[in-house]
Parts: sequence; structure tokens; C-alpha cells
Amino acid sequence: MYSGDAAVELESFADPSLGPEPIAEARSGLLAAERAMRGLPHRHQAIFMGLRIHELTRDEVAARHGLSLRCVDTTLRQALAHCAQSLC
Repeated sequence: MYSGDAAVELESFADPSLGPEPIAEARSGLLAAERAMRGLPHRHQAIFMGLRIHELTRDEVAARHGLSLRCVDTTLRQALAHCAQSLC
């Protein structure tokens, strides 16, 4: 007769890897985000990538592109709005 907690025992045998459906959904989401990014003007892409991907500061991005902080903020806001709208 089995005397342990069956759920705990069964969890130790479960495959922790993702199944095909979540993987396909993640790939689809990444492709949609990539398409949205390609739809941005070059400066918007560069500012978005600098701030969000390369983790540069606003000051670094502004200096690199010869822009004011306000312009960097406005461009980022426009880029994020475009991407959000494209993903809906």
C-alpha cells in the first residue's frame, strides 16, 4: 500500500519543459513585436533599442542622437504607442 503524497511524487516525474502550444504563442508574439519595430522610423527604432534593449540612460541616448531629453521621451512614447497598437 502507498503511504506518500501522490501529488508530490507525480510532480517529480512531470516534464518541466514547455509544450508546443506555449512555444508557438511565444514565437508568434516575438514575430509580431519584430514587425511592429520594423514599422517604426529609424530614429524611433534606435531610441527604443538604446533605452530598452541596450539599457542606455536618457542622457546617453540624447547625446548620441543630438536630441533633447524631451525629444527622447516623446520619441520613446511614440514608439511604444506604435508597438502597442500594432500588437493589438
